Amino acid sequence: VEDLARLKRMALLSGSRERVLLLGAGAGFDLAVALQLDAKRIDAVEVNSQTITFARSLDDWAGGVTSHPNAHIYIAEARRFLMMSQEKWDHINLTLMQTSPAAGRGRSHVDGRVLTVEAMQAYLAHLEPGGVLAIIQNSPLLAERTYQALLVANDGDREKVLEWQIP
Repeated sequence: VEDLARLKRMALLSGSRERVLLLGAGAGFDLAVALQLDAKRIDAVEVNSQTITFARSLDDWAGGVTSHPNAHIYIAEARRFLMMSQEKWDHINLTLMQTSPAAGRGRSHVDGRVLTVEAMQAYLAHLEPGGVLAIIQNSPLLAERTYQALLVANDGDREKVLEWQIP
């Protein structure tokens, strides 16, 4: 768990944490990490209402992350949430949203919607100047596909894309 937290902290340490958007927030792990790093406002978006219900049922045990006053949880699909929003964030975070087990179970078409060129363009359009879009993938194939989509969304400008690969 600490190795995963370290990886997620690294993404959140890149840039301001005044306004953080967590897409694919899951049961609150990313939310807990953002709170530990003193994020001022966290908008956490999760498509699965059962996941949020589960997280809220364990909130006392988990340190109150889902009820923290800096945390604002939305049950919505990531791209639709952004389409309906005029907000901008300092940091937009997608960590392990499309996983290789999900792709192996045939869910890549569902999760893949959040990693298209159009989705990347929407994320970039919702960043404050100097903002950071952080995406963490857990397989080389997913990472390469995501990187290529991000390059196209950035008009091929490699200077705006920083890539780390951790063995």
